[in-house]
Amino acid sequence: PIVIIGSPLFSDRPRTLDDIVRRAGGKIHVYVRGGDYLNGHRQQERMVLSEYVERYVRPWERDGRDVGDTGSLPRYAGNTPLASEDFEALGFRYPECFEGKIFDTPRLWFGPRGSLTPLHYDSRDNLICQYIGTKHLTLYPPSQIRWLYTRGFAPAWSRVVDPRRPNLDKFPLFTRARAVEVTLTEGEMLYLPARWSHFV
Repeated sequence: PIVIIGSPLFSDRPRTLDDIVRRAGGKIHVYVRGGDYLNGHRQQERMVLSEYVERYVRPWERDGRDVGDTGSLPRYAGNTPLASEDFEALGFRYPECFEGKIFDTPRLWFGPRGSLTPLHYDSRDNLICQYIGTKHLTLYPPSQIRWLYTRGFAPAWSRVVDPRRPNLDKFPLFTRARAVEVTLTEGEMLYLPARWSHFV
């Protein structure tokens, strides 16, 4: 993995949540995930970005809960495919891929403070572009997969869903896993090779 700073992708002025809602809030639909998603009980609904922000993001940022709060984790907009015109509507520049690398369609991951993505790895390389806010990632190289109790393929989810609070009675080998921590801020990118497990 490598953190890239100073990319012309971010040469425009930084955007705010209000900028995003004003520019594209009624145009872009997002997939909103909620429920006890750390334990595999996930609810998903589709709505326009502005509705997501008003129903879930702003209340969580203000009160630490959202409308219809069902647990301790905020709802987040995840895995929403974006076309190049969606980037333009949001006021962001479209990320061009590195020559010779194949990436999936760009996807939007968006959520309030405290949003989580459980520990897993993907079968393809990732390029994470941080347009607004911050994102903290715990990364495990492929050599550590044997200690992560993963299951499935692309993505392969770890049964240790939150490495900050592992159940070592159930997953004792996890104590052998070694990680790298990184925090992305606005205007930074993380190139994450395939099979690098990550908790976000």
